[in-house]
Amino acid sequence: MYGLYRLGVGLYGLAIHLASLWQPKARLWVAGRKNWREQLNNLPNDKFICWFHTASLGEFEQGRPLMEAYRKQFPTHYILLSFFSPSGYEPRKNYQGVDKIIYLPLDSPTNARDFLQLVHPQQVIFIKYEYWYHYFMEIGKRRLPFFLVSAVFRKEQPFFRPIFGQFWRKLLQQPTQIFVQDAASALLLAPFQLNKITINSDTRFDRVIEISETKFTDSQLDHFCSGKTLIAGSSWPADEVLLQQAFEHEKLNDWKLILVPHDLDENQIKQLQTKLGSSCLRYTENATIERLQKARYLLVDTIGLLSKIYRYGQIAYVGGGFGKGIHNTLEAAAYGLPVIFGPKHHKFLEAAELIELKAGFSIHDAQSLEKTLQLLAEDRILRSHIAALLSHYFSQKRGATERIMAELRSVLLP
Repeated sequence: MYGLYRLGVGLYGLAIHLASLWQPKARLWVAGRKNWREQLNNLPNDKFICWFHTASLGEFEQGRPLMEAYRKQFPTHYILLSFFSPSGYEPRKNYQGVDKIIYLPLDSPTNARDFLQLVHPQQVIFIKYEYWYHYFMEIGKRRLPFFLVSAVFRKEQPFFRPIFGQFWRKLLQQPTQIFVQDAASALLLAPFQLNKITINSDTRFDRVIEISETKFTDSQLDHFCSGKTLIAGSSWPADEVLLQQAFEHEKLNDWKLILVPHDLDENQIKQLQTKLGSSCLRYTENATIERLQKARYLLVDTIGLLSKIYRYGQIAYVGGGFGKGIHNTLEAAAYGLPVIFGPKHHKFLEAAELIELKAGFSIHDAQSLEKTLQLLAEDRILRSHIAALLSHYFSQKRGATERIMAELRSVLLP
């Protein structure tokens, strides 16, 4: 199995380098890792170094409350943050909450050894997932305090397969402690006699609660959202087609739609605006009050606003469910909004919990979206009931960050 792993990682790296010849994201992936050893040459030798790793932007947001709590608790410690994907590194490369941000080099024995040697961390924290064999084994070899945070395990993962499962379980033996999001994950891990397993909620709850409780106003949104509004966050073309069809129904005539596309490519934004017609404005137009009040569609063509925009809506739609998987549903649910999403949600624990709570709604085509939207749009009492359910749900989930910090303090402040 080890040989297959090495081959697979090597082929992945080769494919990325080839794709970089024409694919911008792959080009960023390659360019960001050039001379990575030189980037780590000047790390301090006289400070306690804590290394956080997140795969991409979603995992960063998951880990952000913990990083900020850690900075507050240990202000003299040096924090290094690594990303694997440009989707996380590029939007957050100037994040001020840590001391240094870098791409994680591709997993290999040499890269892992050199990375750990240059960083010389006293503590390592991985957020949710990314199980890199050589990094995990090198961390374990050095006997570093190593925490896996907000993890979720499913029976179809390679750890639990009868063939080759033992290889992958070696990785899970390396963390000092694994914080899982639910009892089902802990139950899956129970037979393997791993180090300490702690059931904890998702640190993203603390983040989205903090955002929802932070005051925010926007004059354009104030004037556009004069009535009932659906917020569609991280939408993809497949989502946008269904939403446009649904909004043509007469029962939704008095509703407005804010679209926050996942991909802000200028050509795609222009195409979407053309499809939506003259009643569609772009956020960056800075339209007049009169035009905002008359418009039915608003395209938010800038990053960084989505988690705050949800407060302006009565219903939310979260995109990605007709592709690789849905985006962050918690950002919308934190405001008490019923959340609609596509069928690709089964890897997301929070989506399953929202469905069970009857605050989340999975749709699979235009007809089911239209039916769900009409139900929620016409029943204000139902929306109020969902808001109350979500308020209780989030009150139970908050505090994951502090529970992890308590464990970190017990290690660092004996």
